[in-house]
Amino acid sequence: MPGAFFSKDWTFKVAKRANHLDMLADHFISLLVMAALLLLSAFFSGTETALFSLTREQVKRLREQGRNEERILALLAANPSGLLIAILFGNLVVNIL
Repeated sequence: MPGAFFSKDWTFKVAKRANHLDMLADHFISLLVMAALLLLSAFFSGTETALFSLTREQVKRLREQGRNEERILALLAANPSGLLIAILFGNLVVNIL
């Protein structure tokens, strides 16, 4: 009789531990997703602040230097409202998720 009780108790503990590990894995994945979304939100907010705090002279100077950011700066000079809408929409989507 005591052997039967031990096996039931043992299987209950193993099942309970497996359930805890599954819950821990689920929480870990959720935390990773939230951290990634937080970083994306910070990226979009930082991009908006950085690009729209530039003066026209700074934009001209950066475009003349011929860096890789020239396409973004050209878009900023040509269509600033379109770029702002794209950045804000990206931030909105990330914040909703």
